[in-house]
Amino acid sequence: MYTYGPFSSRRLGLSLGINLLGQSKICTMDCVYCEIGRTARENLVDINYRYDPGVDMEKFKEEIERPLRHLPEIDSATIGYMGETTLASHLEPCLTIIRTVKNSINRQDGGPRITIFTNATTLEDRCIREALCQCDLVIVKLDCATGPLFSKINRPHQSVPPVNEIIENIQQLRNEMECGCRLALQTLILSSRDSSIPKNTQLNHLNELVMAYNNIKPDFVQLYTIAREPAEKSVIAVQRDERKRIGEFLQIRDDDSIEIKVY
Repeated sequence: MYTYGPFSSRRLGLSLGINLLGQSKICTMDCVYCEIGRTARENLVDINYRYDPGVDMEKFKEEIERPLRHLPEIDSATIGYMGETTLASHLEPCLTIIRTVKNSINRQDGGPRITIFTNATTLEDRCIREALCQCDLVIVKLDCATGPLFSKINRPHQSVPPVNEIIENIQQLRNEMECGCRLALQTLILSSRDSSIPKNTQLNHLNELVMAYNNIKPDFVQLYTIAREPAEKSVIAVQRDERKRIGEFLQIRDDDSIEIKVY
């Protein structure tokens, strides 16, 4: 009901997926490249919307504990998948349960890493930032740093702040993180056969991204491209050689303390 996998992830190792949003995608954005598909109009929601299914916390704990305790090879308990996880009203108590289960497991490596994905649109909410700080790794989406590109690639709900404010909110999250909690930025680069969907690999856009990286100061950046069928069929992957060149460019331009990982 809440878990899927574990499965092998190119960025996280062996990952146990944890879904807090039910079976229908609920999100504050409708990204052109989303591997889950388009966000239905009724499920493209305000940043203040909260999904509240009435979770049985005992059943949630049982379902989480079984694989984490009996599969010591799991590298990450990964919260995400069916949209923007921070929209779940039960996020904070679920994170507390996952942390409690992790701490009860006797593993020399400290147990599986608690990882969460977010598109950062809700980070102006202090309670959400506090909840995210319970994780070991917070992976924050940032595909571009300019308003026009953001509106065409990420297609946000009208309540979503401008991308410059989102960047400021990510900085705030970073400043509030304590030792042991790491921040990664996740940047998907793409090309397109449709002129209405611009690619985000042009030099001016990359320069804006570097400025955002330097202001946020994440522990590392995950630079990747499309690996599964995207929401918009005209969107296509950036080839490996070009990804490598872009990664090298970003690495040279940043403040040299931020690792750019190319996938």
